[in-house]
Amino acid sequence: MTRRSLPLLALSLALALACAAHEKSGDRAAALGDWKTAEREYAAAVRKDPEKKELQDKYRQARAAALEDATKRAQACVAARDWECAFSESDYALALEPTSAALATLRRDSGREVGYLRLRRAQESASGRDWATALQLVEGARAATDDLGVAAEARRVEPGVVRGAVDAAERHRAARQFPEAIDLLARAARVDASVTPRLDAVRAEHERWKDAEAERYATEGDALLAKRRFADAKASYDAALKLRPNGRAQPRARCAALLAQGDEALRRRDFAGAEKAFAEAAALEVDGGIALAELDRVKVRPYAVRLRSVLVRPTRPDGWPWAGGRTRELDRAVARLTTYREGSGPAAVALDLARRIPHANQPNLVVTLALPDGRAFQSAPRRGVYALLEGSVVVAANAYDDRTISLRVVSDEGGGRMTDVGLLTFRLADLVANGEVALSDGSVTELRIEADVADRPDGTVTGLTQIGGPVAPAGQQGQPARPAPPSAR
Repeated sequence: MTRRSLPLLALSLALALACAAHEKSGDRAAALGDWKTAEREYAAAVRKDPEKKELQDKYRQARAAALEDATKRAQACVAARDWECAFSESDYALALEPTSAALATLRRDSGREVGYLRLRRAQESASGRDWATALQLVEGARAATDDLGVAAEARRVEPGVVRGAVDAAERHRAARQFPEAIDLLARAARVDASVTPRLDAVRAEHERWKDAEAERYATEGDALLAKRRFADAKASYDAALKLRPNGRAQPRARCAALLAQGDEALRRRDFAGAEKAFAEAAALEVDGGIALAELDRVKVRPYAVRLRSVLVRPTRPDGWPWAGGRTRELDRAVARLTTYREGSGPAAVALDLARRIPHANQPNLVVTLALPDGRAFQSAPRRGVYALLEGSVVVAANAYDDRTISLRVVSDEGGGRMTDVGLLTFRLADLVANGEVALSDGSVTELRIEADVADRPDGTVTGLTQIGGPVAPAGQQGQPARPAPPSAR
């Protein structure tokens, strides 16, 4: 068998299956005495397999029975003056036996009566302002007969029906109900061709309106997208697509759906799922960079958390210095700092004044940093009310990481004596999102922490001494055991 013969074989098989299906349907209908259905199904089967003699016999039998039934029903309907029934049955019978003069007469007479009947019903529907039904009945009257009397009656009825339908269509158009207006005008145009120009004008207006509405919805979606209302933006874009399926809202609707999907993943703390959705949205490049920004925020990466500086009050809460005794020089410096805090001088002035605290009264500050996984580190001691700090630890995080880092500032008085200056905490999310945080608590005026993306692995420690928590395996000094990423917390 050649490749060329395969399509022919498939076509033959499809025709055979279709023929068998029609024949089975005809058999079921014949068994129930439903000869019209049997005739229709057998006729379809014969068209697909005209050489099958048994099938042709079934069709002839069903056709004869259907013709007899339809003729008897038509005659009974005439006797009952049920003209719609008489017309339908005689029309069907005449299609089976087109040379029958008796059937032709029966159809003509019943068609004439149906024509008059439909015109009367059309007037009744027009009185009830059901213009669509009225126009359908007028069309049906014309189709049923070519009788001159019916044609004359139709010419009398049609103008009022058409005029009423056009007026109703105009009201729909004014209310921006264009499909309803166009449907009525199309029906009216089939009855009266002079309505066609009005139909064309309303169709053109509808297209212009769809353009304007689609743009309005798309613009609304853009604004909602900018406000991070992703699901609402998608609804607006979808509304635009219903009007213009291939308009500019098409890629934006997909983008908004992905952003909404990513947003939902964030609520579930599924950072991997959110990252995937935002990456797909960013690839579409239709949202002004929103998806790219979200992708940057959600991606879990190593960040170097750096201690930068600490500024503490020059004295303890009770007014006594952190170190040494109280002197006039200390009191003058404290007074000047108080004056600064009440004013609005530059920060550099405050730092300069902080350095004026007598050396004997400057505290020896140590900052302890505790990570979410239980590891703790401390900075080297720094002398001064204001001190620059060194040291960093690399933590895998993103801008949605709710884990917290705790910091404790103490004054090392020597001999193992430590005095608490302040206890502070911050969320990794705030640090990653902003790049820095400035904390204050107790006697700590400002503790500044910074973060940036690191090129070192999670867990790397620089310039800090580990004082608690899991210890790095031998051979990995300065790189303690890696904590679980935020997506797994």
